[in-house]
Amino acid sequence: FRKLPQTHRLPASNEVIKFLSKRPDNSSKINKGLGPIPAGHSIRFKANNTIIIKHWWQPEKPPINESNKPYAELIEEFRFLFWDALRLRTHDASAKCTALSGGLDSSSVFCSIQRLNSNQEIESSCKHKAFSLDYSNTPNSELNFALDVIKATNSEHRLVHLSPESPLITTELV
Repeated sequence: FRKLPQTHRLPASNEVIKFLSKRPDNSSKINKGLGPIPAGHSIRFKANNTIIIKHWWQPEKPPINESNKPYAELIEEFRFLFWDALRLRTHDASAKCTALSGGLDSSSVFCSIQRLNSNQEIESSCKHKAFSLDYSNTPNSELNFALDVIKATNSEHRLVHLSPESPLITTELV
């Protein structure tokens, strides 16, 4: 690998900030030749200033229900596998914690573990806890949903506030 000859910096204008906050499939450009790398592609900068963009990954096609099972039966199978996976991962008595973003996945996992705990379907001498990160007023924050989950489950929760000025954000991390 070789070091690039110069660092390319963009001024932090509203146009740049808007561009960077859009989804990767956005086709808008802020400067000629500058745009997002398409999903599943890599980019390589060569010493002679040429750029090679290579398609290296394609998502698999969604599975087809070849079993011809009724939808209700598939839902039951998923439910069984989901609960079984939770039991397997929470079967011992050690302290456990869930990263709770407030999104569907983490909320489902946390609420289900709380239900298993309350039904005493899992051994636990320690109460299952949650923690959430607060990214200080980000537009897509799901923190309110996470707090709703905590309230509904009456659970222990640790909220960690993060901002660019946070002592938890070090220059090495950035």
